[in-house]
Amino acid sequence: MPLPALALAPYAWAPPTATSSGRPAPAAALPSRLLWQRRRRQTMATAGAGGGQPHPEESEGPQGDSKLQDSLVNQLQFEIGKKRVEEFVEEEAEGLKAKAEEAKEELDKLADLQNLRAEVAFNSALADINREADEFEEQLRRSREEREAAERDLEAWEDDVAVARSQGQFFQSLYQTKAKRPVGLNSEQLQERAQKVVQPARTEMGSRLRYYLFAFLAFVLASEVVFDLQSDAPSALQDVIYTLLVIALGVTAFNERKSLP
Repeated sequence: MPLPALALAPYAWAPPTATSSGRPAPAAALPSRLLWQRRRRQTMATAGAGGGQPHPEESEGPQGDSKLQDSLVNQLQFEIGKKRVEEFVEEEAEGLKAKAEEAKEELDKLADLQNLRAEVAFNSALADINREADEFEEQLRRSREEREAAERDLEAWEDDVAVARSQGQFFQSLYQTKAKRPVGLNSEQLQERAQKVVQPARTEMGSRLRYYLFAFLAFVLASEVVFDLQSDAPSALQDVIYTLLVIALGVTAFNERKSLP
């Protein structure tokens, strides 16, 4: 009697397959003798149910406890499945670990790049600030030098004016008093000589050009003081100095105006 195909299908033996990592599955350790005995026992049971006699060659072979054999087969299959699951989990864990390391490296590179960009931007801004500070210091130094030069020129000019005024006053006081008449000169000659000395002094003292110059300088400095006071950041020291100069120039211009003929 032929054996049904479905009776042997659940116990068909399949060769061990390789895992995704390329290593052979633990199914290679499955005893082929147990599988052979199990198939043999099933064949004999099927033949006995049909009233047939087993083939003499089929009756040969080792016999054993079928429950124990089934238990061993199930345990081996369980171990095989467990081993495959463990290998799969290990491979997936290694893959995830490698991806995590790659992501960490990318994040580190991105952080280094951002830090480098921030450092470059900070250095550029710092260089711009230093350059502007140097330019401001240079302008301040030039302004200070120009102001000092103007003050020196003004002092020299005031000294010249004071010398000229003292000389004029000296000549006026000299010829206002009675001087001794030089020997050999008459009164007309003495008067002529006095006019030659006094006239240049009067011209020097009563110059309209100096009067206008003093008045103009006083006006310019006064305007500068007014503009500085109206600005957002007035300079108190500069305003005080310019105010004193305006007063001095105003007094000098007033004296020049009085000395005009």
